[in-house]
Amino acid sequence: GNGVDSKIEKTLIGTPDLRKFREENSFTGQLSKLLLCEYNNYGKSGSNPNYSIDKLCIELKNKTIDTGDLVIFTLTSPLRNTPEFFPSFFEPRNKLGQFGLTFGLNELEYLAQRNYPELSPEIPSVENRVLDYRKHFIAKYFDYNNHFDYYSQNCILLLQYLFDLYKINHIFIDAFDLFVSSKIYDKTKHIDKTKYWNYQKHNIWSYLDTFNDKSLFEDEELSETLYNGRLHPSAKGHKIIAEELYKLYNKLYG
Repeated sequence: GNGVDSKIEKTLIGTPDLRKFREENSFTGQLSKLLLCEYNNYGKSGSNPNYSIDKLCIELKNKTIDTGDLVIFTLTSPLRNTPEFFPSFFEPRNKLGQFGLTFGLNELEYLAQRNYPELSPEIPSVENRVLDYRKHFIAKYFDYNNHFDYYSQNCILLLQYLFDLYKINHIFIDAFDLFVSSKIYDKTKHIDKTKYWNYQKHNIWSYLDTFNDKSLFEDEELSETLYNGRLHPSAKGHKIIAEELYKLYNKLYG
């Protein structure tokens, strides 16, 4: 819910009311009102897909997510994951996307141009120098599809298996980028696309952008979006996504 109403959010920084306000105005909170049900929002600002999958498994183990529940699994860019070749002091499953290659496809070109700001203006640490290596890696060696075709498709196949095993209703939705890529490796025939909102057509950002309405996004001047990023939805934008998910839920499970 980051960015639902930036002006109000600024007044709530440092208080427990900030997350509550964001959650209530996010599509999760607004969808729960349409479904007349309770909800939990496990979203983590800046997190990556590895963290989201781990979080789901933790909640399944704790039975806070159980048979008959509905999970809206929002997929963010695999570029946010910590690269496997980074040293272990970054934690292989770190939840923060800032340790990945970039926050998404929109920032990828920006990094490739080597415009990424220096992370250590004074004496550089080894950690910062490793992070700074990203711009050299992306410009010289990186190939998106060679890794992410396999990764993205198998994330979905694993999640489908878990949801089916535990008989959990679910809908997949992409956030700022289309999650699944299949240029080199293609097992997408095994993905249940009926439970994937606008599969390979739209993510949340691109769908809201079709309305050509700035009020569907956060205040650009107050945005916390990192380097050349895309704006988060406003409460009004989240309402549209909640209504879209409500329609799909009724089609699948109503």
